Amino acid sequence: MNPDYKYDIIALVTDMDSISQSLLVDNMKAKNISLRFINVSESIIKRDEYQQSNSCTSDSPLTFGRLLIEGLLSFEYKKIIYLDSDLVINADVSPLLSIPMEDKWVAAVRDVVIIGLFENSPHNGMEVNKIAREQVTNELQVLGLTEDVLNYFNAGVLVMNLEAFREFYTSDNLLDLVKTRSWLYYDQSILNKVCLDHVYLLDHVWNYFVGSFFEQSLAMCTLEAICDAYKKARKNPKIIHYAGASVPCRPKSIEAGTDLSEYFWKYARASVWYEDLLADYIRLHKQE
Repeated sequence: MNPDYKYDIIALVTDMDSISQSLLVDNMKAKNISLRFINVSESIIKRDEYQQSNSCTSDSPLTFGRLLIEGLLSFEYKKIIYLDSDLVINADVSPLLSIPMEDKWVAAVRDVVIIGLFENSPHNGMEVNKIAREQVTNELQVLGLTEDVLNYFNAGVLVMNLEAFREFYTSDNLLDLVKTRSWLYYDQSILNKVCLDHVYLLDHVWNYFVGSFFEQSLAMCTLEAICDAYKKARKNPKIIHYAGASVPCRPKSIEAGTDLSEYFWKYARASVWYEDLLADYIRLHKQE
């Protein structure tokens, strides 16, 4: 963490109680960190877009959280860093705000799962997930990325150039797109669609995926450059993404033995919820 900067952290929440919020705020020790909360439930749950999204991959209003950012923040915010909640931040993120984005709207990391499913061949004993590949292919066709799949990004870590983005889109524009079709990944798909040709690609160290599904998808990928970049990032990941069921304290993750879980537990031990996490971890083991 850079002592010369002030870190203004805004947590998008839905049902987080006031006690939990106070615990987080009280445990912010550094003087250059502020933390506040914005409840997005009322902004989303009453909208037709949310009510009509029955096939959405998540039933939480937070599914649309990224699409709200432009409207939630005042115009004094020209560039921000968005981070998912299933991440471990293993390095100072402030350098992300200094990257030369110029007229790019977002900076993000390539999605190795989507690339692995689309650009694959059955080898090394791996069977291609035909249903998942068909879904991904259909989605990429709608997004106009079948010829340039390497520009498809994961939205778990984003640098958003709000100043440039606002010249073309508002949060209302993005939410209007939600109801135009059944998207595979609602907010991520929409951001990939509108930001086409306006993406600055970050190194994989800034959003390193872990979990067996990611590893299997990458193993099927025929693009050696992508595989090499992903494997290189593992040596010094700045942000680790335990996406889906890969969070180390969840049942499927425990069973599979999530890669780099030691980072999760390192920071968990320093949190006020460590005992709760450990109790859940032990309980889940006893159930097996």
